[in-house]
Amino acid sequence: MKNELFIMEMVDNPFAVRLYMHFLVNEKLYIFMQLADAGSFGKLLEKGGAMDERDAKFYFAQMVCGVGHMHACNIAHRDIKPAVGERF
Repeated sequence: MKNELFIMEMVDNPFAVRLYMHFLVNEKLYIFMQLADAGSFGKLLEKGGAMDERDAKFYFAQMVCGVGHMHACNIAHRDIKPAVGERF
């Protein structure tokens, strides 16, 4: 987990949620991240069922840009999913 937090702090891309800092106090981990007030991609999918092609291309392009940036930094993301079915 420690390595993941340091890696997340290094990622600086408009298509990735920014982790500003983290620290440990009395064995409790505090993480300060950018607010993603639009919700998750899974929540977006649950709203309207099928998405039209134009919107799908828009969101897919953003995800590919974010993952492409991480790959350029030699970071592999192994847990990409829309989180459908997640409770909000």
